Amino acid sequence: MEKYFASPLRHAERLENTVWQDLVREKWNFAPDAPAMHNNLATNSLRFNTDTYTFELSKVPDWLYKPLEAMSVAISSPLLLYRLMCVFGNAPIVVPAKTIYKTLWSFPLRHRSTGQYVTLLDYKGGATLNSFYSQKEELPEVFAGDLLELLQFLISDQVAHPYDNVLAGAVA
Repeated sequence: MEKYFASPLRHAERLENTVWQDLVREKWNFAPDAPAMHNNLATNSLRFNTDTYTFELSKVPDWLYKPLEAMSVAISSPLLLYRLMCVFGNAPIVVPAKTIYKTLWSFPLRHRSTGQYVTLLDYKGGATLNSFYSQKEELPEVFAGDLLELLQFLISDQVAHPYDNVLAGAVA
């Protein structure tokens, strides 16, 4: 049985430094009014490299070859939602009514410097994302860089729970 890359220990020490969390909030904000997005960047270009443990944007069909895997290999859907709530607060979760059997939750974000949107969501039990873009080449460069940074942060051991900065996903 394989584990997700982001699998925190049950008990963890409090994080000394939460500067990354502050930087993420400077670049992104919760956007409940985001327009619906259907282009699945995660299916077409976004991949998790299981050798380097990093997210990458690849041209299709380059990602068909190992070690590049789907985003859902890196983090479970419940842990992703939990960490988003730790970073952006108890934002109201958007539940798309028409696709409730496929999508239990979605969490839209707006990139502050470009005004572009991305929605992180549960799809068929896996963590994924949607945007207005479907190919790597379409993405504004700063948006792409900050998106990869955001995803890398969310799977890292630097995401703090609001209670005393304990690692999100672990018990104090």
